[in-house]
Amino acid sequence: MPDPKPAGGSQATNTATGNATVDAQIGYVEGDAVFHKHETIYQVAADDSPEKKFQVARNLIDGGVPRPAEDLIRQALNVGYASTEVAYYYAISVLSERSLNQLGANELDKLEHAIRVAEREPHDEWWAAIVVIGELVQCAVDPDSAPNPRHAALRVVLDDFRALVQQRQAEITRHLDMIFSGAVQEELDRLNSATVAAERAKGNRADRAWKYFHPDPTSPRRGTPPPLRDGEPRSFAWAVTAFGVVVFGLFATLDVRTSGMSWRSLWPRMLFVVGALVVVWSGSEALTSYIRRRMREAEHGRNPAEFDEHEELGIALNATQKFASATWKRVRYYFAVRGPIRNTGEWAMKTKGIQAALHWRLVRLYSAGRVEVTTLNWLIRWYAKQTAEQWRAGSLPDFRRTLRPSPSTVLSVGVGAVVAASGAVLQFVSSVALGFLPTLLSVPQVLTACAVGGGVMYLLGDHRARAREQEVLDELFEGEKREFHRWEQRLRDRPTDSEMAHWLEYDKSHLKTLAMRRCELNSREIIAHVVLTAGKPRAMRARVVNGPPRFSRYVVLVFLLTEHGVREVDVDLNFLTGAIYDERRTSFRYDALASARVLEKGFQSAEGQQHVVLLGRDVHLTDKSALVISRTFELALVNDQTIEVVVDNYEGLIDDSTAEDKSALDTMALDSSGVAIALHILEAVAAEGREWITREQDRRTRRWREWERGRRRIVALIGRPWPLTLASGRGPAEAS
Repeated sequence: MPDPKPAGGSQATNTATGNATVDAQIGYVEGDAVFHKHETIYQVAADDSPEKKFQVARNLIDGGVPRPAEDLIRQALNVGYASTEVAYYYAISVLSERSLNQLGANELDKLEHAIRVAEREPHDEWWAAIVVIGELVQCAVDPDSAPNPRHAALRVVLDDFRALVQQRQAEITRHLDMIFSGAVQEELDRLNSATVAAERAKGNRADRAWKYFHPDPTSPRRGTPPPLRDGEPRSFAWAVTAFGVVVFGLFATLDVRTSGMSWRSLWPRMLFVVGALVVVWSGSEALTSYIRRRMREAEHGRNPAEFDEHEELGIALNATQKFASATWKRVRYYFAVRGPIRNTGEWAMKTKGIQAALHWRLVRLYSAGRVEVTTLNWLIRWYAKQTAEQWRAGSLPDFRRTLRPSPSTVLSVGVGAVVAASGAVLQFVSSVALGFLPTLLSVPQVLTACAVGGGVMYLLGDHRARAREQEVLDELFEGEKREFHRWEQRLRDRPTDSEMAHWLEYDKSHLKTLAMRRCELNSREIIAHVVLTAGKPRAMRARVVNGPPRFSRYVVLVFLLTEHGVREVDVDLNFLTGAIYDERRTSFRYDALASARVLEKGFQSAEGQQHVVLLGRDVHLTDKSALVISRTFELALVNDQTIEVVVDNYEGLIDDSTAEDKSALDTMALDSSGVAIALHILEAVAAEGREWITREQDRRTRRWREWERGRRRIVALIGRPWPLTLASGRGPAEAS
């Protein structure tokens, strides 16, 4: 499994000001941001069929996003798409992620509507499940029922619950968790105690969860050798050769007309030509090594860090420069991770050129088009791994040593130069004997012939250099293709977003139980509970279209509200394995809670106005008209102690090509993190203190009575005296 620790990213500084001390402070996540744009399980159009809307709603419920699901199922019901299954999931969507204190007349109306829809359909397993939901909700909200473990009605409800198939039991327990309390919660916890551990590890989580945070890899592209200085030397060589040929032909023609052609004047020229050909051929071989070395030096000598300097200075970068900057952070990170534990300074120095060359090649090949840098992680990681293996084997490539002309080539050049020089001298001597004009013409002939030979020699050397570099790149390309197919195969069983939500929900359930155990509390002592989740700093992030962000590491805070005060337990959760670290506990009385609020950091401005945004040590220049950097849930105590939970925005996890509602995403982030529920409960606690317990019970009773009076015919949610007897035929009397 690849190292899950991400590269680069940004971090928003999260500090406590004034005299505040931080008990549990969760910072802005600065890890890899992976957006699975190909996943469309949460996408639906306004004109889609009710069947499609219901299916998407099912996906949203499984993914822990009930509010949009509730709206979609309502739309389906309004056009007559009804069944016991649809009614059941409508009830689930209404109740999921809502606390008992949030159940008002509107929610009860929706639940009753779901039950009425189901009553008109054939009674099947979905009907049995929705009846159990109605019974459990009435247990929770009806003040007269006041069930306890020995209450006959409660025993009937639990028997009905146990009669459901395992999947329905798991769904009801998961989605109605915030509603249950007291004896109901205690019995359900007991029934599901063995299930939680199994569900947390279900689906081979330890071997698959990490794959969610890796995007589909971009297929490799065949590289081509970069021309030196944009091909200027080659162009110059062509110009010199062409000019030399023309000039040499002119002077040779004049020479023939003035001196004639005899064996005495011809053989020195032949000797010169033979020597020149040897020099050109062997010299081009030597130049091949030189040009290849210069090509490598041009790549290895680049300074990718210049983009970091531009960013720090607030200099605007174009799309290619932004890609180059992000790619360099990945290259630098993976080489640091794969490098040796010791001698890190030597490793960085020895591989500096290799990193620069890899970075430049990636920029040349992938900067054009909308290639996400994260989709190249597999390739960068592969090169870093190969370099580390070469380092350990003592075979780190050194092109300055290997790309040298052989001694035989140098010797051939020398011999050819001597022969050519001898021919030139003899030609000059023979021309002197023929007179002044032949002597004068022999000098430019030799010089232009040398120019032509030099040009041809460079062109041959450049052609060979590019051909041999292409062979090297083709070999690399074949290796990249093999690694690409291997990596693609590894990601084939990447978990779905629903599986990620499933694991997280059972992690939260497990951590709530763990917190109760640490605080020596049972379910009957807990009036309400809240579980908050937020990504740890430097955690990897990923999401699908219209889905909430998922994190590789979380900080989880569990608030247990009892009659005497609040117990808070927070832990670090490695989501990839389910391992739990660094438990921290805090207790405080209700009168110690000063306030609960959500603070938003961001800006709004006119279109086209640029802003320099400081995120930790990273400086970003943005021209967005509005940006929410973070939303912070702040719980302040009277002793100046502060508990903060930062709800990350979707920066880096949104593609402008997808039509997503940004405000809906922000609301989803608040809901999925638990902040919306926490704010609803803890604001009331902060305002009312310990009296919140009595007042909330009174409010709950009043809401129920008002709703019941509004339905004068209705004694219970299911329209008949509660509890309803199911197919088992058992009622309260028989159960007792």
